[in-house]
Amino acid sequence: MNRMRKDHAKIRDELVARQSRPVKLRVVAGMAYRQLTGKNRDAILARDYFLALNEIAAAICQASDLYRVNEAHRLVRVPPEDLAGGRFENGGDVFRTASGELFRSLSMRRIDAIDAIETLVEARAAMAGASRAAEVKIP
Repeated sequence: MNRMRKDHAKIRDELVARQSRPVKLRVVAGMAYRQLTGKNRDAILARDYFLALNEIAAAICQASDLYRVNEAHRLVRVPPEDLAGGRFENGGDVFRTASGELFRSLSMRRIDAIDAIETLVEARAAMAGASRAAEVKIP
């Protein structure tokens, strides 16, 4: 019985550790694109795909923390004030702050990525539902 508890605790600890691992923002944006549109990358021109990923990356960062690797090669959170007024480039691979500073090696925690994608999908569904409701005319 005691061994089973240890096994369950080990599995739980491994799951928590996996959830905290970083995932590239571009990968998260690509997954969100697929979830939101139902299309593969091949279904759109490369330029349009990268523009869509930039927009999705910006939306994802509204729902979750963004991290980057700094000059000392440490993973640090990008403060919200740096995100304000900036823009994503190259499909979410690069972030240019309002002052022109470039942030590369962008990532987020795996569990945050999952939650952010779910939030975007739910928001899109709610907007689609509101749009359909607005089309219905009440006599």
